[in-house]
Amino acid sequence: MPDGINRSSFHKVETIIFDSDGVITTEREYWNAAELTILELLYGDQWVGLENERYSVALHKPGAAIRLLKFVNPEFSELLKSRRVISNWDLTYFAAALYLLELLRAAPRLAASGDFAREGLTGENLRRLGQSLPDRKTALPEIGELAGALFETADAVKKTGDGERAAGGRADLVAALNVMAEEKCGITEPLFSGDDSLMTLCKTLFQEWFLGDGLYEEHYGKKTSRIPKDGLMQFESPILPIPAMIDVLSMLREAGIALGVATGRPRVEALAPLERWGLLHFFDEKKIATNREITEAEEFLTETGRTRSLAKPHPYIYLKALYPEKTPGDILALRLPLAGAERVLIVGDTVADVAAAKKIGAQSALVYSGVKNLENARELKKMNPDFLIENVTGLKDLF
Repeated sequence: MPDGINRSSFHKVETIIFDSDGVITTEREYWNAAELTILELLYGDQWVGLENERYSVALHKPGAAIRLLKFVNPEFSELLKSRRVISNWDLTYFAAALYLLELLRAAPRLAASGDFAREGLTGENLRRLGQSLPDRKTALPEIGELAGALFETADAVKKTGDGERAAGGRADLVAALNVMAEEKCGITEPLFSGDDSLMTLCKTLFQEWFLGDGLYEEHYGKKTSRIPKDGLMQFESPILPIPAMIDVLSMLREAGIALGVATGRPRVEALAPLERWGLLHFFDEKKIATNREITEAEEFLTETGRTRSLAKPHPYIYLKALYPEKTPGDILALRLPLAGAERVLIVGDTVADVAAAKKIGAQSALVYSGVKNLENARELKKMNPDFLIENVTGLKDLF
């Protein structure tokens, strides 16, 4: 721990809310689920149906995933995080969109079809795309070769914006996809919205891959895909050895600090690994806020005639973890920064976590355990969190 840390401010902390991915859990199996989702969309005979024997083996292999690091990789995820886009569904969606644009460029007649653009990238249209390709064995580039154009276009979109909308990372990236669709494929009508048929399909297949057939059908109903899936969640591992996690969480609880979790994961995915690793009892389950709570609040907004995303960096998920008994309306009506918020510490690994903490007025601890490159580490440091620590065990040094 470097010198100059203001430990006295940490001594005020009464509640710590942790992000999950990159802080408690690794993101490896989420990246695997994202890659397998894209692999299925591109190479599954139910969708586009490209042909590649190696990828077919990876797609149909039971048990643990084969890591390809072609269609999704940590670097692409880090670039999205640097723009405050942290959802694994978004990670899947943007990567899938880039590859589908590559294929649409090879099927100009289909791309020029007005009906195709209006209908969007539905499952049926993905099948039409596959049938329209001159070569189903076409070789696709790695995601890094496509990502640069997306981010460059997003920067250009932001610079030329009319200033009437709040330029957000996700909004700019969606706009960039539509610019690329026009430039590459001649599609003048918006093909992407970020909440379209492609996103629905990405979410569905992603959840199937991560949960496996049994859990998916238990929580969501009938599967969409014909590919049997064992579920990658069973292969998740903590970001630190379990004894080290138990050590720090025990110390925090013994100090009288209440512990919670704020994550964009669905609830079953948030609780299952903590329970499996023997960590769940350290947390107040009422203070575990998940995607379910975000969805409920967004539905409340829709009912009142308002629409907006409440995903991070919006502080809603952290506020819900702090005030589990409050209704969505009560939480959204809170005046920020909160009085007494210095008694709360938010522990995360992205700029979105620190931004949410600053809005609330809470203290923030930024961990480097989920950061994959030096450039992003520098960007995170610019956010001026209250504490910079290598991983959650660094919290012990703040006492």
